[in-house]
Amino acid sequence: MLKEPDELKWEGIATEHATQAQSRIAKMALSPVAKQQVDSDFSRWQIHRTGQVKVDSARQSFDKVTTKVKNQLMLNMERQDPEGFADNLSAVKKLGILMDEDIQIEKIKYAKRGEELKRKNQIEGFNKGVDAATAVAVGSGEAVAWVSGLCRRRLGAPEETRRGSAARSVARGAPRACAARAHALPPRPLTNCRLNM
Repeated sequence: MLKEPDELKWEGIATEHATQAQSRIAKMALSPVAKQQVDSDFSRWQIHRTGQVKVDSARQSFDKVTTKVKNQLMLNMERQDPEGFADNLSAVKKLGILMDEDIQIEKIKYAKRGEELKRKNQIEGFNKGVDAATAVAVGSGEAVAWVSGLCRRRLGAPEETRRGSAARSVARGAPRACAARAHALPPRPLTNCRLNM
């Protein structure tokens, strides 16, 4: 029965199994007293088993709905879809899947995820700008300045060197003196200047 993914069919499967078991019991050679006792025990077992299968089926259906709605909430968070998020929150409240406190937590998660996605987009935009500045510097024939200092400064970290200003100067097409300043600094791989989440 557990191999059947559709829980709405479980009750029918359980009834079929019980019917098969009852037909096997009926073929047994028993005394009338034993037969009456076995039939009585079997009836109690069948009632209990049918009730248990109904409960298990309902629980499985509820779990599927819960999983589906929670997955929808996560998709709404990733897409930053406020209307869909509000609709799904209303649905989980009506179904009793989440309590008021849980709904408040989901709203906080939604807001935090929005901030994370905004930050991620800013970092991606910054990295594209770094790549573009490096490409301009290389394309113009100027020496590529190491922009790790620029990255650190943009993220609010303490400035360790003046590499960032040299990189910006080279990217803007400043005179070769700026590039010479960049050459005076020890080389660092360009991959270190990219920001990662």
